[in-house]
Amino acid sequence: AVGETVERLLSAGAERVAMPDDIVFDTPSALVLMRAYQHARFGSLLEAHGERMDRTARLGLTMQPEAQTYTRLAHAQRARSEIYRQVERLFDGADVFITPTVATPALPIGQQSDGPLVVGGIDHGPLRDAWYPYTIPYNASGHPALSVPCGMSPDGLPVGLQIVGRWHSEARLLAVAAAIEALKPWAASWPALSGKEQHS
Repeated sequence: AVGETVERLLSAGAERVAMPDDIVFDTPSALVLMRAYQHARFGSLLEAHGERMDRTARLGLTMQPEAQTYTRLAHAQRARSEIYRQVERLFDGADVFITPTVATPALPIGQQSDGPLVVGGIDHGPLRDAWYPYTIPYNASGHPALSVPCGMSPDGLPVGLQIVGRWHSEARLLAVAAAIEALKPWAASWPALSGKEQHS
């Protein structure tokens, strides 16, 4: 679905630019920063409200406490600058960078955030690494990004396409999203609810 949408953009006049082939993001450092932010903002709620919190939120606030040392956080702060530079390199001669939003459509409601991503009986490893690695670098680098629908899976689940831009390029991202919607209208498409007719 993402590839087909890109082809429609190319047919409408967009140009494809070769991507640098040696981009390597320091995902562990980006995750340290994310966990530190989450803990600073929500950690105080654990004692009083931990049992009422969503399991995934609790795990996010309590996972890998040994990684949240001052030394590790200081390293992650420095690594964020390199993540920023790596993302900036994606825009050499380009206006936006397009990826899938996640690696597969929505997962079963019982999927555990600390469990593996299993597709077709094949274990693809930890959920964070395998299902949504596409969003992590931009959370760390501060580059604007948005997800837009670009189709449906064979099971009728929505598929998302992520558009990433330079700092302060939100207007351009919204323009690209509008162009995608004009090429592949999605507002009237809703996945069918179990036992219900599909909305139209």
